[in-house]
Amino acid sequence: FRTGCTYRQRLEQVFTEFGWPSAARFELGTLDGMVGCVAADMGVTLLPRAVVERDHVQRDINIHKLNPKHAQVETLFIQRRTAHQYSPLQGLVACLGGDDRVIAA
Repeated sequence: FRTGCTYRQRLEQVFTEFGWPSAARFELGTLDGMVGCVAADMGVTLLPRAVVERDHVQRDINIHKLNPKHAQVETLFIQRRTAHQYSPLQGLVACLGGDDRVIAA
């Protein structure tokens, strides 16, 4: 994805820590496009395992597991303060671990 994407930043961080030189970047707008480029041997990408494992080109790619230091990416769930609290949404929020912190202006 474009500059600012958490996964792109993490991959660039991993490359830097391993001492690998910076390479040309393709900025693609879809997950399918990224996986397709990897399958065509045009580069590498960093994506959640669940995204790659569902893909039809999985047989054409190698999946490598990152060490825990690099593997964890914080994901936030946000919603409009005035949004109606439908019961499925309440169930989702309950499954998120009960962390009711509000980080908003």
